[in-house]
Amino acid sequence: METREIAAAEKIREVRRGSDKARRAIREYHDAVASTATHPWSGGSLKRLRRAAYDALLFLGGQGDPPAVSLKDYDHRRHGPFLGVSDEGSAARAVRKAALRSAKVRAVGPCPPIVVGVALDAERLGAVGETPVGPREFATIRVECMGRILTTTNVGTQVNLRFFERYPVVTVPKGHWRHLSDDCRKHILAALDPFVRSPGGPRRITIYVEFERTTRRSRRERLRILRALAETVRRQPGTQKDLHRVGLVSRIGLGPKGKAAAMFTMALARDAGLRDVLIDGVVRRAAQDTLAMPGLLTYLAPGLVGPILRHALRHGVRLRTRNTVDSETVARTVWSSLNTARAMGFELGKYGVYPLTLEETEQVVARIQAWCGDWSAAPVFFVDQGLLTEEKVYAGSDVAAGVRRWLATVASHGVRVVLIDTMEKSRGWRLMKHGHDPRGILGPNQVRGLDAFAAELGVRVLWAGGITLPQIYEFGRMRVFGIYVTSAAARAGPVTPEYETDPLLAVLKEPTREGVTLAKLLLDAGFLVSELANEAPGPALRITAEAFVSALEKSHTPTAVPPALERLVVQAWRRRWRATGADSGRCLGDEAGFRERHEERAR
Repeated sequence: METREIAAAEKIREVRRGSDKARRAIREYHDAVASTATHPWSGGSLKRLRRAAYDALLFLGGQGDPPAVSLKDYDHRRHGPFLGVSDEGSAARAVRKAALRSAKVRAVGPCPPIVVGVALDAERLGAVGETPVGPREFATIRVECMGRILTTTNVGTQVNLRFFERYPVVTVPKGHWRHLSDDCRKHILAALDPFVRSPGGPRRITIYVEFERTTRRSRRERLRILRALAETVRRQPGTQKDLHRVGLVSRIGLGPKGKAAAMFTMALARDAGLRDVLIDGVVRRAAQDTLAMPGLLTYLAPGLVGPILRHALRHGVRLRTRNTVDSETVARTVWSSLNTARAMGFELGKYGVYPLTLEETEQVVARIQAWCGDWSAAPVFFVDQGLLTEEKVYAGSDVAAGVRRWLATVASHGVRVVLIDTMEKSRGWRLMKHGHDPRGILGPNQVRGLDAFAAELGVRVLWAGGITLPQIYEFGRMRVFGIYVTSAAARAGPVTPEYETDPLLAVLKEPTREGVTLAKLLLDAGFLVSELANEAPGPALRITAEAFVSALEKSHTPTAVPPALERLVVQAWRRRWRATGADSGRCLGDEAGFRERHEERAR
């Protein structure tokens, strides 16, 4: 064996030894903080284990073992709504301590993360909103939380759009058709030929025709030219009527003129016997501000797109935009990010599907669910962006109907956890209305109705988007699956060096132990008030909780939590825990030892 081969073989053995050592380090640290045996490590030993686990996570790019459970295993009917708190890891310890010293855990005793029901949601909180974390932040969060509380993350608000090659377009220039017809026919047949003679058999293709923008041709002449070109394709040997077609391009402007141009083109195509219209145009300002928008919303506002889609549906015209989304590639890009979260041991990965249409979303979600079916990969619906389908725009007052349509679609592919959120948080949009708040989108009854509809489909909904402290209590009373909060559990602080590159970030929101404690208490209080409405201490808890919430609404700033409220929540949890089986959610093994370790971790 040559020296180089010997060196390569030794390198392989070295890497394997390093990988085995890294996995052992992570498992040893996990067992030290989460096993039910009496804690055998001194403070210094635990710190060394923690550092070794942190380095091992970075070395392996994950924890080596897939997560044993995921968020879809959380039983909110029994353990109350889930609470996620967004942070990039700097506040992980504060979130963990708040969770492990919450009234719920004090009442029911030491319990595994899937019973605690609190997660550190790995997100960087920039001026624009939540953005994904990096490797060191992943590792920091895991070593702070593993074995004690859950971890979730958002791998991206918007998908990385990938497009197919554009459809071929043949331009009919100015001039007499008799002199131009031969060249136009040749261009169409040249574009058609590879699809007719494809080695595996004919492939579907539409060749689009565009009239030069400055042409003054009459409508009658345009019809004659389109019919002649369509006939050229039909008569070409090897072509098939259902596979090889001619379509028409419409270049539209902004606003009502753009709508009128699209309507004119569709009528022209229909009268010429064509079924396909490709729309291209000027990107409107709103689409530029969000990088991209779904389909025709790139060029026209929702109120203008709706009538165009209805007209197309009525007359059997198929619309598409110049760029066609490659859903297969989009799905693979999303999966690569989700797989990082899963490899790191996180119990949930959320992924945005904006700015995809419903039909494109369905293709992406079907792929992701097939690849991540044993884990919790949650697609996100942004209520402030609405939904575009092939036949309708769901926006404004129709957005709740759009959420129902979207929920039914993702549920049909086996999705069990979703997030409903707002994207434009920096502009003040909130998920749920409060009084006459013009920035609130859904009313409480709409939220309740959508949550019930999702439950009928077997889907558990996580809610987020500017949720306030009083609204946390309201969500608890609704007994939803879970919520995510940021500002409600955070305080404003100076911008740290890690965020210096964000040019418009004036303050940094950092979750605090007190803020998380209060959010968790209000969420649990709302849940228990509903669960124990006619049982002690339910009525007393409702009076105390609602008095505190009323004070919050008036002051708009958190005040000291009444000790009576905490005592009542503890009592209510004990009452409910006994009713559902005192030992069913606890860890197995030496409970006394686990309690000792639990109290030490909380301190």
